[in-house]
Amino acid sequence: MVTCVVCRKAVRRRQEALQCDCEKWQHRACQTGISRESYRRMNRGEANEELAAWRCNDCSQLQPEDDDMYSQSESEDEEDVNGLSDFSHGTVSDVEDVQELPQRHPDDVTFDEDPYVNDNPATTFTLIPASTQRGKGKLISSDGYTYTFKRDTQTSVHWRCAVRNKTTDCPATVIQKGDVFEPGLPDHIHPANQDAELRARITVDIRTKAPQQIFEPASNLVDEVIVANADNPGLPSHAALIRQVNRAKSKLRPDEPQDLDFELDIGHIPEDFLVEDIEVTSPRTGAKNRHILLATPYQIERLAEAKRWYVDSTFKVVRAPFYQLFSVHAFIRRGEDVKQVPLAFAFMSGKRRKDYEAVLQELRNALPDEIELEECVMDFEVAAWQAFALVFPDVRFKGCVFHWCQAVWKKVQEHGLQTAYRRNQRVHAWVRQLMALPFLPAASIPAALEELTRKSAGELTSLAEYVRQTWLNSTIFTPRRWSVYMQSVRTNNDLEGWHRRLNMKARKAKLPFYLLVDLLHRESLIVKAQVRMVCEGRLRSHQRQKYKNLQGKIFTAWERFDDDFYTARELLEVCARIYGPTIRHIRLTSDDRQ
Repeated sequence: MVTCVVCRKAVRRRQEALQCDCEKWQHRACQTGISRESYRRMNRGEANEELAAWRCNDCSQLQPEDDDMYSQSESEDEEDVNGLSDFSHGTVSDVEDVQELPQRHPDDVTFDEDPYVNDNPATTFTLIPASTQRGKGKLISSDGYTYTFKRDTQTSVHWRCAVRNKTTDCPATVIQKGDVFEPGLPDHIHPANQDAELRARITVDIRTKAPQQIFEPASNLVDEVIVANADNPGLPSHAALIRQVNRAKSKLRPDEPQDLDFELDIGHIPEDFLVEDIEVTSPRTGAKNRHILLATPYQIERLAEAKRWYVDSTFKVVRAPFYQLFSVHAFIRRGEDVKQVPLAFAFMSGKRRKDYEAVLQELRNALPDEIELEECVMDFEVAAWQAFALVFPDVRFKGCVFHWCQAVWKKVQEHGLQTAYRRNQRVHAWVRQLMALPFLPAASIPAALEELTRKSAGELTSLAEYVRQTWLNSTIFTPRRWSVYMQSVRTNNDLEGWHRRLNMKARKAKLPFYLLVDLLHRESLIVKAQVRMVCEGRLRSHQRQKYKNLQGKIFTAWERFDDDFYTARELLEVCARIYGPTIRHIRLTSDDRQ
């Protein structure tokens, strides 16, 4: 094997190298001082004088030493000849012993490390398939230049520099014959990019994985790329990778709905997940609303078995043209283990009674004839309550006590009583008792409200009148429907918690329609595993110790009322001390206590 006298690496075929008169070889790029153009002229026989004058690195180091030796020998000979008459024939001069020094050869020089290892190494080429914008292969050289396919002949493949735009049209080329790559005559007219190979491999990685994660957030795939290439200094910025992933995925995703007349792409709805595509047209105005009802067959089965449904809507994750995401949940119970799970979803573009009625009717049609539903807990929305009563006439309806207190507290603020609630002990106690009315039996609520009204004055009287008109005299929200007496689950807090988790998974953004459909489908697949874990006693809803203690106190008060130990007024006072708005108290003045 022939090696270069400088880098000590093999001189391979097709590499640019020169042979010295001493028959040693040296790479052109290894300190020859000869340009590529001069080298090619030498090969064509157009620079014979320059080639004849060139010496390899070993010879160029020896040449000055040899010349001095020869010139010194000649001068010494002359001195010997001219100085013969100065010596007497009978005199022998003392000859000093001359210590012979070893001849210094370049091969005897020792380096701690090869100083030429990274200095202009031989160029290598790597072909990376499917790395161009059009999905074609890209050829990348070790010195940082990229080439794209130009043409293919019977004997070779021609590549040309990938830098071709309005300002730069690089003429550099490479000819490939088998596994041998030979650069063409024109050189590059732009700087190299040492990160070219890394960026090309990242592009291929993203394009390969994007179809498998078409509806997942771009940041998930970007995080994978960053972790896999964390040690590479040429890694693109996070923002650039996000854009690249989104471009790759946008080509695979269907067109997002821009209005309600969009054509639903069934190919991008998971199999057996679409229940019904619903249209509701107003007979008076002709306005059209559209709703998409989603649930898996397994969810429908569990929904038919549930005795109590929990219903609510969220607006935070839905994009136009839809208005809200309506969902139905139920508890899965096995002994003491219990967990609430989502069992149906509906994209809704409106919230009129007819909209809810159409969605609920299609949901009822998807259920078997016989269902176990006895009660439904929901927010206090008139249109939803009216629609439920029409579709499920034999079902009891309960309002969420949290939303009831929220509505009353809003009126407290509207009447300007929030400051008095904080500072005045009498107002504070009265408002808390008013907001504890749902903890009484429905039959005891009117009398309790009447007693609170007698103790009120001014704005408090107006507040009591609001409760009377809205919550006692209403034909829809009767006390029986918002009393939570002896109920362990009194709110939709579990459902609200699911909304918060869904919002976090959506990165607190309004997701595109098909992306949200995919997220909801993944939520539906988790339900089956959750049900199995509840049945095995390995999953239950977590309740903080604080709320366990609160629950125990409320049930103790209810039991004492049942045992006639408490009157309705005393039960109201006890529940008011346990349950109420969590507002920090301010020290009360003596005037405030009056």
